[in-house]
Amino acid sequence: MRKLVILMATLLSIGIFAKTSLEINSNGGTKISTDEVNMKVDKNGAKIETKDVKIEVNEQRATVKTKNTKVRVKKKKVVKKEIDATLMEAITDDNKNLVVKCGKEGLAISGDNNTVKILGFCNELSVTGSNNVITLNKRNNEVVVNGDNNKVKLKEGTKSIISSGDNNNIKYRAKKKPRITSNGDNNSIHKY
Repeated sequence: MRKLVILMATLLSIGIFAKTSLEINSNGGTKISTDEVNMKVDKNGAKIETKDVKIEVNEQRATVKTKNTKVRVKKKKVVKKEIDATLMEAITDDNKNLVVKCGKEGLAISGDNNTVKILGFCNELSVTGSNNVITLNKRNNEVVVNGDNNKVKLKEGTKSIISSGDNNNIKYRAKKKPRITSNGDNNSIHKY
């Protein structure tokens, strides 16, 4: 939570938000409001709202709502998911062995120390967690790995691989070499 407050305060200080107000209450809660976004962080969690999307995160669950979609992920399991083309599925759990079907737009993995087998087409795979072992069985359009120490195996082709994290090992199988960008340190991205 502190990282989110620091990020919001940093954005405020460098003038990213126009007409921004910042409130810090005596309980340690922080609220930042702009014309387009309302953000609130307190001991109970974080809330971010725009006119189209509402995100709530606390220790027990993360919820993302749009006009047509709601995804709620509890700490141990997915309770309710209705996926449409406007939303990515999310894995926020740690230390799990999971077999999942990719959402229409993709899959975001922010949990750590997971073994994840992904079934079906996946438009985008985004990994911000660390120490995950991920296998994607079908082709996809883009793989973005910003976490560290992940092992990703792509059994079919991809158009683009981006790794900004460190010490990631990404293997791909493809007839045509994907566009590869690696900004992190000690990443291994190769065909197998």
